[in-house]
Amino acid sequence: MAGYAAWPGRLHKTTVIYLNSPDISCLRNSSSITIRDVRVLHKSRNLLTTLIRSETIMTESTVAIIGSGIAGTTIAYLLAKQGIDVQVFEKGPDYAYPQTEQFTEEILNQYDNPANDLDRKYRQIIQDGDIPYEVDKERFFRVGGMATRWGAITLRMQPVDFAVRTHYGRGEDWPITYDELEPYYGRAEVLLGTSGSNDDNPFAPPRSQPLPLPPFELSYMEQVLGEKLRDHNIILHTTPQARTRTLYETRPGCQNYGVCRVCPIGARYSPGYHMQLAQQTGFCTLRTNVSVRRVDVDQSGTARSILLHDNLTGDEWEHSARVFILAPGTIETFRLLSLSTNDQFRDGLGNSGGQLGKRLGFHQIRYALLRYPEPVFPGRAGPHTAESHQFIDHADRGSYGGIKIEFTEAEPRPGIANPTFDELNNLAESADFFLHTRWMWFHPESDMTAEKYITLSDTRDPFGDPIPHIYYQSSAFDEETYAFAERLFQQFIEATGAESSFLQPYNGWTSWSHHLGTARMGTSPDNSVVDKYCKVHGVSNLFTAGSSSFVETSPINPTLTIVALAIRTADYIKDQHLA
Repeated sequence: MAGYAAWPGRLHKTTVIYLNSPDISCLRNSSSITIRDVRVLHKSRNLLTTLIRSETIMTESTVAIIGSGIAGTTIAYLLAKQGIDVQVFEKGPDYAYPQTEQFTEEILNQYDNPANDLDRKYRQIIQDGDIPYEVDKERFFRVGGMATRWGAITLRMQPVDFAVRTHYGRGEDWPITYDELEPYYGRAEVLLGTSGSNDDNPFAPPRSQPLPLPPFELSYMEQVLGEKLRDHNIILHTTPQARTRTLYETRPGCQNYGVCRVCPIGARYSPGYHMQLAQQTGFCTLRTNVSVRRVDVDQSGTARSILLHDNLTGDEWEHSARVFILAPGTIETFRLLSLSTNDQFRDGLGNSGGQLGKRLGFHQIRYALLRYPEPVFPGRAGPHTAESHQFIDHADRGSYGGIKIEFTEAEPRPGIANPTFDELNNLAESADFFLHTRWMWFHPESDMTAEKYITLSDTRDPFGDPIPHIYYQSSAFDEETYAFAERLFQQFIEATGAESSFLQPYNGWTSWSHHLGTARMGTSPDNSVVDKYCKVHGVSNLFTAGSSSFVETSPINPTLTIVALAIRTADYIKDQHLA
């Protein structure tokens, strides 16, 4: 018999283990095998039972979730709350919630702690095309994922966003409708503690229930500018957001710290909130600093286990479950599905129709600045609020994309209050710029074409696995959408009386971590990677969660739709796989 070594209470690297009981079913059904369960028999043969014959230990749970971002955490919380055993594996480190520690480090001490994210050697990508920024800098590998730094804008997509081919003759229709997703939107808003109202927004989609918290009102200057816009038939209104206007559950109302990216009190929603609640049920276990390298699927099309690697110790093991959920973000979801090959799935899981990695979507978001003769005091009152959804579903949308406009209180030059010694001579000039200038953001729809995709490269990571290669080339549709933004910007300049202005050029966009598609949902394996419940085609118990399943981009921030789809998937898994 080979020896064994202790590793977090479990056996590791054991070839043969014998138990002194012929009945080991209780151990086979447990989530792990601890050293105290093992009794080694030396010479008695009548009770010998071989338990394991492998190089790595096998652990087990009912549900295994890869990724602890907003989608993975939502499903973990909903299932654990119902007494279902869930294990969550996060590639990055833990990340404190509420973000009081991060507030102290980043705001008070101006220190960006590298321990709060994954070592770059484990997160490499290659990119080509006309992307003007480094895509990996938009990704956060830690507990909570990219929703630890999001703007908390929680908008529903418009009904027509789910059927752009039917309405506009371009793109593809989703396999679900707005009406099907509407109840889940309501549940997502309750889960996130969304503040807002449709009362001042005539362009908001229909809803069956009110938002759970009152809205953040428009500031004084937003009201002033809003009146000027209204005189030119442009409507400025408040915005639903996952920021607590008042006390909600255990989260306090927003105190207007003005540093929402590291909210020290938890008013702005972060997945760490529900991850803590999930763990408190006793049915959810979280493992951090663990890389999942592939999913093992048998010839019957059933996922049996995932291969895991501890980033800190180098240990490897397998984990089995009844249901597996991939929720590590769009790029990593593509990669895991692509790496999980066998004789039956030679080109990756869900890829029998050749759709895996195709139709990548980024929101091509650009900022603008408007300077006014009178002081406008940006950043003085409240978080992001003022938007216009008037141009999301315009008359010519089939020819170019819809655009959501953000015209907010945010300060146009972060850090002015903390100048270096070299900048002190320019402080008066900087303050003047600050007091008289406002941001605008143009948040456009972009199309998802054959020139936007991800493949596996020849370059390999420390485990020897190929890293993702992103290729993204903007289209004529994207150019026409930018031209539309230029025309809208001119209307805002004239309506509000700006004396000077700046619009970010066409090649200067960023996506705000809105990475969509490549494992989109559809009606068959020929046109998609997952079905309308996000189950991977050809694999009976493997699901995705997150924006990788998106069929089109729309001009709307994706997070509320991500959470609504995750709730829908959780319901389906519970009813169809775990009943």
